Amino acid sequence: MGEDLKRRIPATLELASFGIAFGVLVGIPLGVIGAIYRGRRIDTLMRLLTLAAQSVPPFWLGVVLIYVLYFQWRAVPAPIGRLSPLLIPPAGATGFYTIDALLAGDWKTTWAAMRQLMLPAFVLGLGIVSPLARITRSAMCQTLAEDYVTFGRALGLKSRQLVLGDAFRGALVPIVTTLGFIVGHVLAGAAVVETVFAWPGLGRYAVTAITTSDMAPVSTCILLIASGVAITNLLVDLSYALIDPRIRHAA
Repeated sequence: MGEDLKRRIPATLELASFGIAFGVLVGIPLGVIGAIYRGRRIDTLMRLLTLAAQSVPPFWLGVVLIYVLYFQWRAVPAPIGRLSPLLIPPAGATGFYTIDALLAGDWKTTWAAMRQLMLPAFVLGLGIVSPLARITRSAMCQTLAEDYVTFGRALGLKSRQLVLGDAFRGALVPIVTTLGFIVGHVLAGAAVVETVFAWPGLGRYAVTAITTSDMAPVSTCILLIASGVAITNLLVDLSYALIDPRIRHAA
């Protein structure tokens, strides 16, 4: 079981990292745009898009995308795991095929690993776009109404500096808190995505163990996921002092 975990933990972490990165790069800008144009058509469109993204089940979306993009259009590679059997997995310390192949200068393997990763990371990250966008919009609406933002506008500061600098920094605490909760959601939800895309990670390992009534791997996977969530929440709590000077000075 130790060798299985050694191979599967990096696979899950790589998928979760790219999924969270996609959710952050899409969800936070949508929330900021919704707060800037609050009550306008673009805000309504943003909320509709995030609601639709949250309403789509990951397993259904994964099956539909595989059918359309692979079986119909041949635009993506076959959902057969992290890398094509025709390619040799890159050697490296990280266990992330994309990073290890990039560090080795193997561009062909890097691109192949990225293509295998894009679709499952998109499906996994789409589920966190909505909560991130909503909490970002709510936090930004509150900070944009603060006195220091109003004072900055009175001084004639540029809107970009006020929104992306002062207001966004003031809204970081609830955003980072939400990210801490999202990590647990991503690690738990990865089991569905890994099963659909035949991704050899912890989630698929646990599902296979459940179907074969092998409880030892299931207990180990649950313990690892719970430990990851606990460590993430600890890092989130420690980051508050770096984000908000008021918390740092109070401590």
